Amino acid sequence: MTKSRASSSVLDEADVWRFCTDGYLVISPSSLTVEDHDALYHHAEGLYAEAAATKSPTAHLDILGDNLRARIPLLDRMLTDAAVAGALDAIVGPGHMVHPHSFCHQSSPADQLFHQDGNLPWNERGHIRSHRPECVLLFYYPQAVTLTNGPTQVVPASQYWSIDHERADGSWHPGDRIDRTVRGGALDDDDLAARDQVLTAAVQRAFGSAAAEPRFVTVPAGSVVLAHYDLVHRGSRTTGAEAPRYLYKFHVGRVVDPTPSVGPTPASPAAATWSWLTGGKPRPGGTDLGDRDHTVHGTDALDADHEPARIDAAYSLAAAATSDPDPTASLAELGAGLRHDEERVRRAAANGLRAAGAAGVATAAAALTDERAPVRRAAVGALGHSATGTDAAAVAGLIDAVGNDDDDLVRSNAACSLGYAVRHSDADGPAIVAALVARLDPAAEPDNSNGAGGSRSTVREEAAQALVQAAANNAVDAPLATAVIDAIEAAPDGDRYVVGLLVEALARTPEIAAADSARLLRLLNARRWSLPG
Repeated sequence: MTKSRASSSVLDEADVWRFCTDGYLVISPSSLTVEDHDALYHHAEGLYAEAAATKSPTAHLDILGDNLRARIPLLDRMLTDAAVAGALDAIVGPGHMVHPHSFCHQSSPADQLFHQDGNLPWNERGHIRSHRPECVLLFYYPQAVTLTNGPTQVVPASQYWSIDHERADGSWHPGDRIDRTVRGGALDDDDLAARDQVLTAAVQRAFGSAAAEPRFVTVPAGSVVLAHYDLVHRGSRTTGAEAPRYLYKFHVGRVVDPTPSVGPTPASPAAATWSWLTGGKPRPGGTDLGDRDHTVHGTDALDADHEPARIDAAYSLAAAATSDPDPTASLAELGAGLRHDEERVRRAAANGLRAAGAAGVATAAAALTDERAPVRRAAVGALGHSATGTDAAAVAGLIDAVGNDDDDLVRSNAACSLGYAVRHSDADGPAIVAALVARLDPAAEPDNSNGAGGSRSTVREEAAQALVQAAANNAVDAPLATAVIDAIEAAPDGDRYVVGLLVEALARTPEIAAADSARLLRLLNARRWSLPG
């Protein structure tokens, strides 16, 4: 059984370090009773019975997803439980945001393949993945999870690794299945040991690392698992006559930065994440975690054959760029990697520049005008941190990219990075917010996605999510709030996540004109059945 964190409102340092290394934690809610967990199990049964009875093609949106909190108020007790909320405060920060998308999953006799979720709902892609915990997956299991009723399986430390997602025609794979050479039929064997060998070989082949060791997460009834959003995972099959295993899934995002750390960037992603989360505290000692690092592979080449080695090299360069008296050579190597022909090298370089913080901003911004869209995608992703907000030229470059670039993934990434930049107190909040609001107009930013049967825009979604961060960092005032309400009023029916996020932004805006408040309430009342819960 996976070790469960005892009920507490605050994680200790060993827990946070475990999250930085393994990418997930198990939490026991402190206030929910056995009866509450049983009730939530029966609610899940009811959702699936209703979906089966209605045979609605939109049951995944209307019954099983998005409206869960409205349908089942008891879920809010779980989300605000002291142990759960305290763990979220430690990992994604105070004032964290529960995304409008949610889903209730039921186990099945079929195995999933290992994957990373798309970073927008329904496996859409909006931005380059962040090694820092900007978002977590919250899995709540109302029943005990055993090896036979469909446990989630994870690959510890895999939140720091990824795979190429861009296609030759300029489009991209929406969800990252870790080894695309493995098909679902390869998992049909009744021999579970053989299945596990196929899956383990797939992740080790994809990442080029024997350290990729999948682990089943088995937990007591009523447990919550907090996983780094990019942790590689899958759902496994039920066996025998087991009752269905349910999990309620939520996305919980950060809106404010941790206390700034001082000193150079540590030379590994786990240590760098710890330093960022804790303001540069020394890593905890005397635990079973010690100084374990999953990503050290003895190479300093950004174009190494394997993902762990590339990421290790990127962080080594980031450490040098933030500690050497003359960082020119390290930054030049990261800059060259950002312009490399191979996506995997660009990804590693972008992560290195992001980890370097303020020291890497100018190098990343210099690639914003590259003629190749994949390079610009990496460049705007590399600027995805609050220190970018202190560089007027970099912010101007991101504003230009979100408004004028002809590549929609560049625009999506730029909107996301502006949300991070606006966290800094020196950022030009009004200019950033105005640029984001302008992208909410469907005439300016047309739909580019049709995932899950709904036409949407990844750019509008990223802009709306960035506006939540802007509001949480006091960058949205009353006149700009008027423009946000205008955008809600004009939003097309399919923009449920955009509207939900904009409402979240307005809830964090301290001053809204009385007439606008009344208008917003009328809008919400008129749309109360179509908003995600």
